[in-house]
Amino acid sequence: MLNDRFAALSPAATNALMLSLTANVFQPSLIEDIAKEAAVGRLAGFDLFESQNVPSHTKGTATTITLASNPAAGASSVSLTAGGNGTLVKGDIITFAVCNAVNPISKTDLGYAAQFVVTTTTTVTTATSVPVSPAMYATGAYQNVTALPTTGSNVVTLVGSHQANLAYQRNAFSLVTVPIQAPEGIPWSETVEYQGMSIRLVKDFDITNDQEIVRLDVLYGWTATYPDLACRILGTP
Repeated sequence: MLNDRFAALSPAATNALMLSLTANVFQPSLIEDIAKEAAVGRLAGFDLFESQNVPSHTKGTATTITLASNPAAGASSVSLTAGGNGTLVKGDIITFAVCNAVNPISKTDLGYAAQFVVTTTTTVTTATSVPVSPAMYATGAYQNVTALPTTGSNVVTLVGSHQANLAYQRNAFSLVTVPIQAPEGIPWSETVEYQGMSIRLVKDFDITNDQEIVRLDVLYGWTATYPDLACRILGTP
């Protein structure tokens, strides 16, 4: 999907991108907003936004990680052994030797190691089961790796600490709001809906403290509807 693509970048990533663009692009009209307003805007099909809320991830303490046994097709956990009884924390990224990512349509080798995310913080000792996502498939419609990792090619790499900038297509996430019923006995209340978002405003008076009280409420929920339409862009922590 080439439309409705967005990227949320940390201030450090935004600054690095702007420096790169202004150093390498010589057409003034292309970099005018970047140089004058420090606003990247739309680039390479993405609407770029800077966010202070881009999280920094500190990797676990596990070292000398090896694969303890061969995972089966569809495995959503791997058996690992680590030296020093270190931890793998939720959000850690691990890769395996000779286990490359594939094109989701043609299933051809993309030439780089497939990444798997640790989903539960785990202390890794000897042959410890570590939950990961996505599940591993080397054949069939859900194939996402060139081959399942094996103890024979026993190299497990833990990606370092990083900032998790986010690039995504609009349909990757869903935000749902529900209108909230107006409370009884309140002098004034109104619910406003705008572009699918519902907000209730309630106004009352505190006679004891001589204050007018105004309250805004939103009842919402969100989920990653199509997580395959989003990816992290790792930056320096």
